Amino acid sequence: MRQGTLEIFVQTPKGSDGQPTKRPSVLVGHKGTHRLITPKKAMSALCIFIKEKKAIYLKEHPLAKTKEVNQALTEIWKSLSSEDKQPFEDKANHDRQRYLSQIKDQPKSSESQPAPEQRKKKKKI
Repeated sequence: MRQGTLEIFVQTPKGSDGQPTKRPSVLVGHKGTHRLITPKKAMSALCIFIKEKKAIYLKEHPLAKTKEVNQALTEIWKSLSSEDKQPFEDKANHDRQRYLSQIKDQPKSSESQPAPEQRKKKKKI
């Protein structure tokens, strides 16, 4: 696929079950120099908690700004017992394992990048 001078190459990595993963690896670059976009990073237990509880909090506080919502949910997180945090920590561990397996399956950057093209200098007249 081409957009102007930007070339985009999509590689869809296969998961452990042989099916394509949700986020494909993408090589993006200009004229022969490409960089590999890595898989989505793993979320922490706090981030998962905020993601799940944000909609509920916003229904109760519809005019709250994002910063206020995140601060309030972080305070709630700090006050939770370890038993209440456990489901979110389990989800975070599962997401971390997913990320590590996708990183392991990624080609190294030196293997995936083609050699850059030699640029010819234009002579000034």
